[in-house]
Amino acid sequence: EPAIAELAAINATEEDIKRITYWDIQVDRDLARGDTKAHLESDIEFHRALSDACQNVVISKLMPIITEGIQQFLSATNNGSSELARSLHHRIRNAIAAHDAAEAKQAMQELLCVNQALLRQKNTEPSSS
Repeated sequence: EPAIAELAAINATEEDIKRITYWDIQVDRDLARGDTKAHLESDIEFHRALSDACQNVVISKLMPIITEGIQQFLSATNNGSSELARSLHHRIRNAIAAHDAAEAKQAMQELLCVNQALLRQKNTEPSSS
């Protein structure tokens, strides 16, 4: 996904940026409402908007894999999202809007690291059985 964010920053049109912004804001709204199903759908649409902004057919074909990863992550973390993860989504969105490929790639790399740490934390927590 870092390469997707990087390519999106290079190729995004104004319409792509509007879609990315819309879905990023929608994720925040869904989280604020505690709507797990809507959060999942909005997060997938955010990442789909990133993929579409690449203007690359091959990357678009990767969306089912990315979607599955998002679904598994949110399921494994009980719809987990931290303030840091949200701020990284905003950084990605802003970098793409500014066509700053290096920043978009860096922010996405950081997001993956944050999500990986959250998964590790959830996997080491004692179960409440």
